[in-house]
Amino acid sequence: MFERLPSAESNGYTEPAEREAFKDGLSAGRFWGGIKVISAMAAERTIEQEQARYDKMTGAFTETALIEEIRTDLQANPDKPRGLFFIDLGNFKKANKRSQDEGDQVLHQFGTRLRRLTDKFGRASDKADEFLVYVDLESRGGDRTPRETLDFEIQRLREARDVLIAHHPHLDEGKVRLFVGIGGVIYDKNKSYEENRRLANNEMIIAKALGHLEYGQYRTEED
Repeated sequence: MFERLPSAESNGYTEPAEREAFKDGLSAGRFWGGIKVISAMAAERTIEQEQARYDKMTGAFTETALIEEIRTDLQANPDKPRGLFFIDLGNFKKANKRSQDEGDQVLHQFGTRLRRLTDKFGRASDKADEFLVYVDLESRGGDRTPRETLDFEIQRLREARDVLIAHHPHLDEGKVRLFVGIGGVIYDKNKSYEENRRLANNEMIIAKALGHLEYGQYRTEED
């Protein structure tokens, strides 16, 4: 039903000028009230859109959002070297199979800690245990070449395995050992995102085949 508007007469305004002023004020009030509602709805949509850019479990960018971040960065900094790392959280499927709650905890802690160590990271696919890290090699390089910086950053992440992989007593009981497989490439701006992603994934697969797996030693400290 439509809302019945108050009349000027019911509010004690009987003179013509008073009635017109009342109507003008009522219209203005409803207009600005509507503007406030629309503004609030727009702000809520903006928050929802921003939240949709992140994976709730890990805090990582969704892959779509990460692609947007990479595209924006390359447009703004076309000549600066960048790196793309592919990270595999090994044995996660076994952990998740034992207990989904435990698997969720593993992902949350891994994502939280990876975010502290990197510039931008996101989901590599719809698989829960694959991640991408996009790195500014220039700001992290110092006197090193981009290739040297890439290798340095990969080693830094490997050495951080005990930070990335926390202690999970249930997994310990079940003899499920989590590990981190890492491979990376210097981002080639002349190739598509998909091709750079594929090359980084290949480097990770090669690293795993060579036995470069960083097993966690299960820290017991809390965050």
